[in-house]
Amino acid sequence: MASNNYLTDKFTSLGGLASVAYGSSTFFNTVADQIKRNSRTTSLDHQLPSNALLDYVGSKQVLIDMFKSALEEEYDSLSEFTDFIDIHTTSLSSFSEKLVSFFLEVINEKSTYSETASSLMEFSINRSLNFFKKAEGLEINISDLSFKIISKFQQFEYLGKDLEKVISLVVNNPKTKVSAVVPDTIVPLKETSLQNKDERGVERNCGTISPQKYYQNIGFNIENQSIVKSAKQGYVGYPLVSLLGESLLNPDSYENLDLSKIDNNSILNEATDSNQAIYNISLSRINLGN
Repeated sequence: MASNNYLTDKFTSLGGLASVAYGSSTFFNTVADQIKRNSRTTSLDHQLPSNALLDYVGSKQVLIDMFKSALEEEYDSLSEFTDFIDIHTTSLSSFSEKLVSFFLEVINEKSTYSETASSLMEFSINRSLNFFKKAEGLEINISDLSFKIISKFQQFEYLGKDLEKVISLVVNNPKTKVSAVVPDTIVPLKETSLQNKDERGVERNCGTISPQKYYQNIGFNIENQSIVKSAKQGYVGYPLVSLLGESLLNPDSYENLDLSKIDNNSILNEATDSNQAIYNISLSRINLGN
């Protein structure tokens, strides 16, 4: 099947690319599947970014030791960071452990491709300071602290020297990107939007469900009074309609839904009658600032 190539920039979203390629943002999932399938980091994409990072360093404790080593130098300098540790935490070790935990969370949370090791570190430090109830009178230079931690990586033999590169690699995992597209690259998309399977090879009629079932917390499609086929294909659990931010105000977001596959259309009809489409409002992982 022939493909068309599309050049992206930092403003390109999955819905926007789907609109250009297929005439509707509701085909964002087809675009996402093809991007995931053709990812340059395919060998790593089956893992969460944090898991891939931990696989590289060997254990969480190794990261804690790296972070703590850099923080000890800042603590020994008798700066405001020293006061913060002495006043608001039980020890430098407890702060280091919490910082690493937040850092691993942040790597998995970010849904754009613009993040760097420095931006991830700064976000994690700020979250750690707030966790320990940062005092307003203590002005801690987060950027400077982030720089010192990342610079310290270089001193940890072969693991630390490439750690920043590994972080840059794992944050490019397309499976953790909700609505973003890799910027400044050429994305090949099939000429037709009809894709029977997603990037994992899961059949859409088994791996996806109707909005009616989704909002009733029904996770599987039943075929021949059994969920075996869906279970074997792999649980996905998302409706066959657009869910994401770029189509929240699109009245046609359910235009491709096959009504014959819905047992009871009452919820859909109510939404249609009031000119409001059915949406998933769980958008907590979407970075709306980009």
